[in-house]
Amino acid sequence: MAKAARCICYIGTKQDDEYATGTAFFVSPTILLTAEHVVPDKSVSVVAQLPGVQQAEFNVERLFKKDSLEIETFICHPVSDKKNYFVDITILDCSQSSYRATDWLELDQVVLSHGTKVDVIGYPGEYTIRYLEDSQGVRIGGSELADITELLPRWKLTVTHGPVIRGGKLPTYRLSTIGGMSGSPVILNGKAVGIPTSRRLLLTLGVHVGCNKAQSNRCITFTNESAWKFLKDHDIVGTNYFRYLLTEAPTDEESDDENKSKVSNLVRNYRRGVSTPPQQPY
Repeated sequence: MAKAARCICYIGTKQDDEYATGTAFFVSPTILLTAEHVVPDKSVSVVAQLPGVQQAEFNVERLFKKDSLEIETFICHPVSDKKNYFVDITILDCSQSSYRATDWLELDQVVLSHGTKVDVIGYPGEYTIRYLEDSQGVRIGGSELADITELLPRWKLTVTHGPVIRGGKLPTYRLSTIGGMSGSPVILNGKAVGIPTSRRLLLTLGVHVGCNKAQSNRCITFTNESAWKFLKDHDIVGTNYFRYLLTEAPTDEESDDENKSKVSNLVRNYRRGVSTPPQQPY
């Protein structure tokens, strides 16, 4: 998970005078994915901390202040202003900033099957007993809050792990997530296979909190036709994406002809059905 952690960003959002937090992850040197309900449209301002930060800034307003020199951030811009009610995904572009990621997650089209273990990695946000009780619909005491805080520490890069209990293109799994982790990747074998679409505490250190065995969390995977089409329409996968990666990060030792040859090979593989982006641009 160390490689995946270097691709994950804590993001702050601002709309009018309202601030919130979420998670995003790099899929290229300048492109990130997050959840559409975190960044619904271009009216939302987005600032990200550098990827892989272990302890994020708890005061999200400070991310937007230019005088916060000790906090390294970069600005992101939502790419599309068209709502897609079938896909809870927003694309963020940071190319107007000076930051370029050196690690990013490969997207993979995998149909998750029952019993498969997956990980979700992201940044839990602020939560209180009242928030937990309102969101979970149960009473939570001080000892349970302590368990939750240990399992999902606020503003700290956190990995949760659990099994898929119902497979398919909209699978469900038994692992805990919480507000702030929206936009995190669902990871299998080091690749991003989807994005969570629900946040429910299912287990806290092995103790059930306000749920029964039938409850679960849900994600949308990239095998979903609408999700994959959305990404292809915005050149996140496909020939333009491969060409972009090689243009953004060519190796100094290689000539233009060698780079063009690599582009041709990638495009040829794409047309043959190998449509997942490469882990590195060569």
